[in-house]
Amino acid sequence: MPTQQKSVLAALAVSILTLAGGPAIAGGGHGNEGYIAAYDTNGDGVVTSAEIIAVRTADFSTYDADSSSLLSLAEYQNLEDAVQTRRLAAAFTALDTDSSSTLTLAEFTANASTASSSYWSNVFALADTDSSATLTQAEFSALYDHDDHSGILSFARFDTDYSQTLTLAEYTTVTSRSSHTGGKGKGRH
Repeated sequence: MPTQQKSVLAALAVSILTLAGGPAIAGGGHGNEGYIAAYDTNGDGVVTSAEIIAVRTADFSTYDADSSSLLSLAEYQNLEDAVQTRRLAAAFTALDTDSSSTLTLAEFTANASTASSSYWSNVFALADTDSSATLTQAEFSALYDHDDHSGILSFARFDTDYSQTLTLAEYTTVTSRSSHTGGKGKGRH
């Protein structure tokens, strides 16, 4: 293996191990389902550093389109899009406990803390664009799609009375984002 490739893989391994404990999906209540499903290659419910490195190495090789052993920005962006899609699909499958290919409110909020369940119920209602009382994989994925900018999660943070509308007072009140989601205040306005 060329020295340059070893250096890239070593740096990748360090970043993987640093980030390994984080949730796959930003948002309270939707823990590590997608993360575990994406990396637990032997299905034992435990993700090891060897599994992470194996999956990441395969992804790197797949998206190194010119076989240069280096990722350009465009190649990296394609890789990240694929990883995000895979994690969302895995999280959706993990949450879909009845295997109906849709999420009910109970499935969607099953892992939410009591403090954040109203917030996530509101997010569910906002994401349920066809008013079917279930979320399809497309509706679920739209919540976290970086290119879509649906704004549902940001809107729900402002909607403190869970009315699915914003008053001027709600929009102009500065609150801790973590007060609704149980998170660490990350996200967009």
